Amino acid sequence: MEWRQVIDLGGCCERVALEMVGRVLPQFLGEWNRRVWIIAIPMVLANVTTPLLGIADTAVIGHLPDAIYLGAVSVGATIFSLFFWGFGFLRMGTTGLTAQAYGASNTRQVRSVMVWAMIISVSAGVLLIAARPLFASLVFPLINPSDDVEASARIYVSIRMWGAPAVLIGHSFVGWSLGIQRTDLTLVVMAFTNIVNIFLDVVFVIGFGWGVEGVAIGTVMAEWIAVAVVICITAKVLRKHFPGQWTKSEIFDTSILRQFFTVNLDIFLRTLALIGAMLWFTNRSAQLGDIVLAANAVLLNFTMFTAFFLDGIAFAAEALVGEAKGARDSWAFQKAVIVSAGWSLFFAVVGALVYLVAGSVIIAALTDIHGVRTEANRYLPWVVGLPLLAVWPFLLDGIFIGATRTVAMRNGMWAAFAGFIALTVVFVPLWQNHGLWLAFALFMVLRALTLAVRFPALARSISSITGVEHTSKVSSG
Repeated sequence: MEWRQVIDLGGCCERVALEMVGRVLPQFLGEWNRRVWIIAIPMVLANVTTPLLGIADTAVIGHLPDAIYLGAVSVGATIFSLFFWGFGFLRMGTTGLTAQAYGASNTRQVRSVMVWAMIISVSAGVLLIAARPLFASLVFPLINPSDDVEASARIYVSIRMWGAPAVLIGHSFVGWSLGIQRTDLTLVVMAFTNIVNIFLDVVFVIGFGWGVEGVAIGTVMAEWIAVAVVICITAKVLRKHFPGQWTKSEIFDTSILRQFFTVNLDIFLRTLALIGAMLWFTNRSAQLGDIVLAANAVLLNFTMFTAFFLDGIAFAAEALVGEAKGARDSWAFQKAVIVSAGWSLFFAVVGALVYLVAGSVIIAALTDIHGVRTEANRYLPWVVGLPLLAVWPFLLDGIFIGATRTVAMRNGMWAAFAGFIALTVVFVPLWQNHGLWLAFALFMVLRALTLAVRFPALARSISSITGVEHTSKVSSG
C-alpha cells in the first residue's frame, strides 16, 4: 500500500468518526460542546498514544533485571521531552497565529505561517544535531544521576538527537493543523507513528536484545517515518482547502517571521522555566536514590497520561479562542472558555478516580522490580490528587496561547518556577520525596494563579475589539 493510500484511508476513518460525533453530540450537549469535541477528540486520542509510548518504553525496559536501565531511559526520555518542550513555541505560536488567520479568513497568511514554521523547524533541528556533544555535557550535570545510569542515558541521548529535525517538523504540523481545526490530521500522524515506535521497541529490545539502544533507535526511525506522512498530508490539505497561486513574496513573507519571533520569544522563555522545573524535579529525585528516581519515573507516566487528556481540551480552547480573536467575536470567546473549562474539569475528576481505584495495578504492570513498586505505591496518593490541581494551568495555557498573550505566560511561569525551587528547598529536607511531590503539586497551583489574575484583562481586551455579536464563523477548512 502506498503512502497516499495510507493517508487517505486514515483520513477517511477519522472523518467518519468525527461526523458521527458531530451528529450525536448536539442532541444532548449543544452546538458549542460539539465544536469543542470535534477538535478535542482527535487530539485526546492522539495524545493518548504519546503516554502509551512512554508506558511501553517503561514496560519493556522495566522488565529487564536491573533498575539502572529503567533509570537511564527515564533520564534520557525526560531530557528529550523537556528539551523539545523548549521548542514548543513552534507548536504554540503556530497554533495561535494560524487560528487567528483562519478566523479572519486570511488564506494567504494560513499558508505563510506553515511555510515559516517548517523552515524554522528544519534549521533548528540541524543545529541541534551539530551541537549534540555540547548538549549532553551541559544537561547531565544538571540532573546528576548515578554513574551507571548516566552511562546508559548518554547512549540513549546520542542516538535520539538524530531525530531532532523530525520532531520539530512534527511540532509545527500539529500547531498548524490545530489552528485550522483539522485535528484529525494530527491523530492520523501521531497514532501511526507511535504504533510503529512501540512495535520497533518490542522488536529491538526484546527480540534483538539491544536494551537502551533499541528504544532510542526505534524512536528515531518512527520520527522520520512521521515526516514523510506529514509532507504528504500537508500538500493535500493546501491544495484542497487553501488553494492559491504561490508567490515568492507570499512564501517568504517576513512579516510572518517577525510575528513568529515576537510571539515565540516569550513562549520560549516561558518554556525554559517549565523545563527548569522538570529538570529540578528529576535532579531532586536522583539525589534521593536510584530507586526513588525509578519510582518517580513510573509515577510521572500517570501525570503525563492525565496531562495529555487535559491538553486535548486545552488545544480546543487554543483553536476556538484564536478563531474568536481573529473574527473579533467576544461571545465566541466566552463560549469557548466556559465549555472548555467544563470538559477539562470532567477529565480531571475521571483521572483522579481511575488512579484511586487502579493505581497499584498500573504500577505492577509497569515494573517487576519490587523496590520500585513499593516506593511508587508509597507516593501514589500524590498522583491521585494532582489532576484536580493541574486542570487549571492547562486550561489557562490554552486560552492564553490562542489569544497570543505570551508576555503574561512568560512572567507567570517564571514566578511559579521560582516558587517551586523555594518550596523544594524547604519541604524536601523535611519530608524527603513526599516533600518533593508536595512542592510539585503547589507548583501547579502557582501556575494557575499567575494566569488567573491576568484573565480578566484578557477577557476585556477581546470585548474591546469585538465587531460581531453572537456570530461565529465555522469554515469547512
